[in-house]
Amino acid sequence: MKNTSTIAALTLSLFAVGAAETAHAQALLPETVVTATRLPTPRERVASSITIITAADIAAKQQRTLVETLGAVPGLRVVQSGGLGKQTSVFSRGSNSNHTLIVIDGIEMSDTSTSNGAFNFAHLLTDHIERIEVVRGPQSTLFGSDAIGAVINITTKLGAGPAQFVARAEGGSFDTGHATLQASGSRDRLRYAFGTSYLDSDGESVSAPRIRGLKAGAIEEDDGYTYRSLSMRLGYEATEGVDLGFSIHNVQTRAETDQAIEDPDAYERTRQWFGRADATIDLYDGRMESIVAASVTRHDRDSFNVPDGLANTLQRGDDLGEKTKFEIQNNFFVSDDHVLTLGLETELDSLRNIQFSNFSGFTIQGTTKADARTNAVYVQDQFALSDRVFGTLGFRYDDHDTLGSKITFRLAPVVAFPERGLRLRGAIGTGFRAPALFQLFGNTRSSNGGIFTGDPNLRAEESTGWEVGFEQSVGGGKLTYGSVYFDQEIRNLLETRFTGLNSTVINLARADISGFESFISARLSPTVTARLDHTFTRAENRATGGDLRRRPKQKLDADLRYQASDRLSLAGVVQFIGSGKDISGNPLAAPEEIYKGSHTLLNISANFDIREGAAFFGRISNLLDRRYETADGFSGSSRTVVVGARLAF
Repeated sequence: MKNTSTIAALTLSLFAVGAAETAHAQALLPETVVTATRLPTPRERVASSITIITAADIAAKQQRTLVETLGAVPGLRVVQSGGLGKQTSVFSRGSNSNHTLIVIDGIEMSDTSTSNGAFNFAHLLTDHIERIEVVRGPQSTLFGSDAIGAVINITTKLGAGPAQFVARAEGGSFDTGHATLQASGSRDRLRYAFGTSYLDSDGESVSAPRIRGLKAGAIEEDDGYTYRSLSMRLGYEATEGVDLGFSIHNVQTRAETDQAIEDPDAYERTRQWFGRADATIDLYDGRMESIVAASVTRHDRDSFNVPDGLANTLQRGDDLGEKTKFEIQNNFFVSDDHVLTLGLETELDSLRNIQFSNFSGFTIQGTTKADARTNAVYVQDQFALSDRVFGTLGFRYDDHDTLGSKITFRLAPVVAFPERGLRLRGAIGTGFRAPALFQLFGNTRSSNGGIFTGDPNLRAEESTGWEVGFEQSVGGGKLTYGSVYFDQEIRNLLETRFTGLNSTVINLARADISGFESFISARLSPTVTARLDHTFTRAENRATGGDLRRRPKQKLDADLRYQASDRLSLAGVVQFIGSGKDISGNPLAAPEEIYKGSHTLLNISANFDIREGAAFFGRISNLLDRRYETADGFSGSSRTVVVGARLAF
C-alpha cells in the first residue's frame, strides 16, 4: 500500500493535535514492581533502572510484536535481520546479545539450542501480555546466568470477574493477516485466561536491494512468515493462604529466510513449549511466604535449504534445547520495613544439535549432545533505615557442574524526598553468564579437514556494574524528568579462535561500557501528554579500543498521545538510531567491519471506539518509507499500513 488520501488525513490529524503519552505507567511510576526484588515492592523503594509497559500502553500504540515494544525501551538496542519473524537480538546497555535474560510468567526462556545461547526475540507477539518490566544492569544475584545487561519479565493476562471474550482481527500491507481470540474470567476460587493467535504475512525480501544487485539473476522474492500460538494461565485458591498457579504456552512458526542472496528455498521452522506450575503458601499469620515452582522450556528448531538456480547449497539443521527448573523462594516479613528472602534453585540444561551443509562440494557436519546442571542459593535483604532511606542487599552462590562455582552480589540504595518530588538512587552489582552448551561441548567437521571443538574448560563471562541517578517530579506530577549514569566492565568474553583450519572458543575479550539514560515526561493538558527518552552508550572493545558492533552511541525515542474525544485516540512514535559499527552483510565477500549510518522512523496509530467493547483502529509503521538496515545487508520493514477491528463481549 502506498500514499492515499486516508493516510495523508490521518498524518495531518496527528501532527495537528500535538503530543501524547508514550507510557503512562512510566510517567506516573506504578505503585509496585516485582522484577527488581522478586516480590511486590513499592516503586519508590526500588533503586534499579526499570521501565514498565502495560497492556494499555501496548494497545494505545498498537505494537503487535515484542520487537516493536522493546525497541523504545531506554538502554535497549533491538536488531532484527529482516522483517516479521526474522532473527532478532537485544543488546542491553551495550552488552552482548546473549546477556539479556527473558522471563515469561516466571519461566526462564533461555534457549540452550543456539550456538551462543542467545534468545531469538522474533517469535513473541504481545497479544496476551498484561505487563512487561525491564530491569537494566547486572541482575545475576536474583536470576543467575545471562542476567548481565538486563532482565525482561513478562506477565500474561489472568482473568477476574465475569467471563469475557475478546476478538481482534486486522490486515494490511504485504497480505498480512492477524487474528487473536481471548477468553478470561473467574468462577468461585478459579481464575482463568485462554488465548490463541494466528498471523500470516507474505512479507518482504530479507536481502537489501544493494546486496541483491551483487549477484546476477537475483530477483526480489518475498520472505513470508506464519505464526500460531496457544496459551493458558490458571490461578486457584485451594484453601485460605494457599494459591496454586499454572501456565502453559505453545508457539509454532515458519519463517522464510535468505541464507544466500534471494534464496527462495530456505526457511526455518520453530516449535516452542514452555510451562510452569507453582504454589504460594502463607505461613505464620502472614509473616512468611513460600513459593514452590517447577518449570520447563523447550525450543525445537529445524532449518532447511535445497539447491536452486542461485546457489548450489544444501543445508539441514535440527536443534533441540530444553531447560527444567525447580525452585523454592521463602520471603520472611520481619517487619513493615524489613523483608528477608531466601531462595534455592536447581536447573538442568540440555542440547541436541544435528547439522549438515553442502556448499557445492564443501561440507560441514556435526552432532552434539550435552547437558549441564546448575544449583544455586541466594539471599536478599530489603530494608528501610528511615522513611526516606531504603535499600536492597543480596548475594548468590551458583554451582555449575562443568564450570564450578560463582558468587555474585548486588547493593541498591535509594533516598527519597517526597515533599520535593525527588528520588536519588544508585546500585552496584555483579553478573555472569555460563558458556552455551555448544561452546562447551560442540563438535563439527568440514570436508577440508577443519574441526570445531568446544572447550569444557571455558570460564564464565563476568561483569561488574554500577549506576547512579535521580528522578524529579514537579507540578504535582505534570512534569517528571531524570537521568542515570551507568558503568560496567565485562571480562572473559568468549571469542572464536582459528588455528589453521581448526577452531574453538576461548575467553579473551574484555569490554568497558558506560553511558547515560535520560528522560522527560509531561502532561501538557488533560488530553495531551508526551515522553522523550535519550540513551547514550559507549561500548568499547578493550583489545582494540574501538566500538563494539551493533551498539550505536545515540538512541532517541519520542512517544506522543492525544485523546481527541471520548471515542478517538491518536498516538505517534518517533525513533532515532545513531550511527555505529557493524559486520558486513555481503555474503560474497570476506567478513569485514564497516560503519553504518543513522536512521529515523515514524509510526502513527489511531483508535475509534464505536461503542463500549467495540472499536476500529489503524496504524502506519515507517510512515516516511525510509530505507534502512538494522543489521547490515538485511532490509528493515518499509511502510506498512494496517487496519482492523476489536470486539469484547
